[in-house]
Amino acid sequence: MATSANINLDNFKDLVLQKAYSDQSFISFRGNKQDLTNWRKKLIEIYANSLTLSSDKSADEVKKWGEEFANKLVELGLPLDAAIVEMRTAKQNIGELLKEEANKQELTINEYHSIYSIFDRVVDQSVELVSICYMKAHDEKISSAQHAVDELSIPVVKIEEGIGILPVIGDIDTRRAQLLMVTALEKSAEFKLEYLILDLSGVPVIDTMVAQQIFQVLEALRISGVTSKISGIRPELAITMTQLGVNFEVQSFSSLHQAIASIKE
Repeated sequence: MATSANINLDNFKDLVLQKAYSDQSFISFRGNKQDLTNWRKKLIEIYANSLTLSSDKSADEVKKWGEEFANKLVELGLPLDAAIVEMRTAKQNIGELLKEEANKQELTINEYHSIYSIFDRVVDQSVELVSICYMKAHDEKISSAQHAVDELSIPVVKIEEGIGILPVIGDIDTRRAQLLMVTALEKSAEFKLEYLILDLSGVPVIDTMVAQQIFQVLEALRISGVTSKISGIRPELAITMTQLGVNFEVQSFSSLHQAIASIKE
């Protein structure tokens, strides 16, 4: 939005920057002990620069800062809502400064509105961009953590030459079943296993879907040349599998010790 030629925008910009550098409470995130001073000052600078920069350059500044700031928030484990509250608080405080300077320059309502509209647009852009980037960075962090947990929950342990154990713990869904198959095949090849024992003692329930997923893992191992055995079949699991008509077509044992002993015999 265009502004009148007699308006001194540099005065507005300098006023905002002076406040940002002199008053720490003006740019501090309440209740957070983490040092984000530089990020906060940069935000105020962007708000101030929006008064004199073109809309494209201002948008570029917002984009760069917003992405970096959102990643920093996720890295420090700080909540998005706290950041948004402070960004809007800064908007309110700067709005008061702009109003005071507009009165000093004896601007009309339309002239003041034209200045505030520029600033208001940049604030909205920054809040929107930080929110989007924060959720993206947060989702990536959660996904990475979930992948690490999955890898830890499906380990292949080589107990001696040619023999490995894959203890399965917890519920098996489609995602975990896929990881189970990949892990079983990759580790069997890596360890040069002849036998792999799937220990199901940590699996609470076996239904038709779970049985099908396990069957696919066993079949993939068979095709790759690995002999599979199953251990940890508790009485209640055995009853359920019988009722469902589940037959894995491999040797199964109630305990891991029995499965290992069968291989050595």
